[in-house]
Amino acid sequence: MTTTPMAAGTFDAIAIGAERGEQPWRRTMRRLVRRPTALVGLAVVLFFIALAILAPLVSPYDPMATNWAMVRKPAATPWRASSGAAGRR
Repeated sequence: MTTTPMAAGTFDAIAIGAERGEQPWRRTMRRLVRRPTALVGLAVVLFFIALAILAPLVSPYDPMATNWAMVRKPAATPWRASSGAAGRR
């Protein structure tokens, strides 16, 4: 297995940031803002993290609870495009 060495420019950029006294988080934010695709990806990831944290508020029902008496019952309202027990029209 071959490995690709880091570009010399990467180390230069780190050294330049360190010389200016720039904090690592600030350099990271500056790089992130320059890449719109990375911002979209970050927004998607943050959305799913927030959804996972707020899951009890979004859906307050127990996902493991099953009412076995209602499993084989027909729909409560007559639907025009309903399907039968086998899932066919």
